[in-house]
Amino acid sequence: MNHKKYVEIIVDNKSRNTDITYTYLVPDEFADEVQRGIRVLVPFGKGDKLLEGIITDFQEKISFDSHRLKYIDSIIDNKPVLSQQMLELASWMKDKYLAQYIEVFKTILPSGITNKVKKVVTLRNINETKKLSDLKSGYEKSIIELLRNEGSCEIKFIRKKLDIKNIHKYINDLEKKGLIDIYEKIDSDVKKKYQKVVYKTFNDTELKAILNDMNSNAKRQIEILEFLKGKEPILLSDLLNQVSTVKSTALALEKKGYIKIIDEEVKRNPITKIIPKYPKVKLTKKQQECFDTIFSNVTNNKDNKFLIHGVTGSGKTEIYLQLIEKILEINKQSIVLVPEISLTPQTVERFVGRFGNRVAILHSRLSLGERFDEWQRIRDGSVDIVVGARSAIFAPFKDLGLIIIDEEHENSYKSSMNPKYNTIEVAEKRCELENSVLVLGSATPSIESYYKAKKGQMNLITLSTRVLNRELPPIEVVDMTDELEKGNKSIFSEKLFNSINENLNKNKQTILFLN
Repeated sequence: MNHKKYVEIIVDNKSRNTDITYTYLVPDEFADEVQRGIRVLVPFGKGDKLLEGIITDFQEKISFDSHRLKYIDSIIDNKPVLSQQMLELASWMKDKYLAQYIEVFKTILPSGITNKVKKVVTLRNINETKKLSDLKSGYEKSIIELLRNEGSCEIKFIRKKLDIKNIHKYINDLEKKGLIDIYEKIDSDVKKKYQKVVYKTFNDTELKAILNDMNSNAKRQIEILEFLKGKEPILLSDLLNQVSTVKSTALALEKKGYIKIIDEEVKRNPITKIIPKYPKVKLTKKQQECFDTIFSNVTNNKDNKFLIHGVTGSGKTEIYLQLIEKILEINKQSIVLVPEISLTPQTVERFVGRFGNRVAILHSRLSLGERFDEWQRIRDGSVDIVVGARSAIFAPFKDLGLIIIDEEHENSYKSSMNPKYNTIEVAEKRCELENSVLVLGSATPSIESYYKAKKGQMNLITLSTRVLNRELPPIEVVDMTDELEKGNKSIFSEKLFNSINENLNKNKQTILFLN
């Protein structure tokens, strides 16, 4: 047997006592399929309950009795959901943020893809279940009636629907009486989306002969066949709508072998409108210097962290866009993080308007299905750029060249849920593991980042003027202690009060911000 005889696995169990890797045996039929980073189902604990796990490593030899080991039950993925670098990042996060392995993995992977083994109950023999008088327990009768009406049900659903607390006693009794079967179903919260597509099985030259063989009363079927002449495969819903007929008509044609109706997977796209091109503009001298400084270090792992301290309107976004363009030219990928509150349609439109369908979007307002489909597009290499909020730092790119964190001072880059990670620290570690460039940008950098830049731990680039030398709005700081000394006990300074009055007299508006 090959060297993949033993594997180390993190199991999906939240107990701190099980927050270690477990060694499992690899069955011969899986020997060529197991890889680091793929998910598997394994028997766990005394009851051998099937749990999902992630393979983190292989072992050639073990120092204990192999008879104690259990075999992997099945493999979930045909390719890894976590790369070697992401496994290393997960291990670092566990130690750095004092978290459990499974907490870290669930943070890195998209919500809803975890597979759970669910117990499902189904009626064994409908005729036997008619003898409800043989059942002494009212709960047992209720369970049978529910299964009659609903069909197969999860035990969890039955417990909730009938409000039976010790339901396993009654379920086991019904199984012993031969009235029900219990089986395990593997399921996840994310479901693939499918659409029915109609393919014709005939050539257009054969259509005349087919129509001659058709019963003249099958008018709708004939209409469908004539409609399909010269057409490419079409959505079943579109076909039924355009021919003004019903599904049973199409099914009848399928039964006769003239068409095939196939379920095809649909990728959900969070961008539902057409976004116009966002034109590229020539960089100013200061912008160009900033761009050149950063891009010259793209392949330099030692000097690859930058802080752009740029005033509002200094053109940081255009620098980001042109850096990404250059990264694409050397066949590398980019992650752009913005605070959730800043992830507005306008922000997304700038990146999609410049790079089109090469951009994926990741943020909390996506549905589980949309998030999973975007994650799959990233993992499969269908896109090269991710724009998103904090969690987009874990986008599964294979050849990451650039991470940009805009408004890096924002508190939303720090997670308040376990693992309580700091996105900027995670980004620094990921850039170290994947030899990528990190660019932080802000008009008001955080003290930590500015201190690091001043100490030479990252490169500081200052953009002190706005694009086209536009003037910054005037700012005046008023000391309210001076106002008190003048006898002004109001919450408004004299200057502010007069300015608001002046605005009102001119029918203009005023915005007051409170901390």
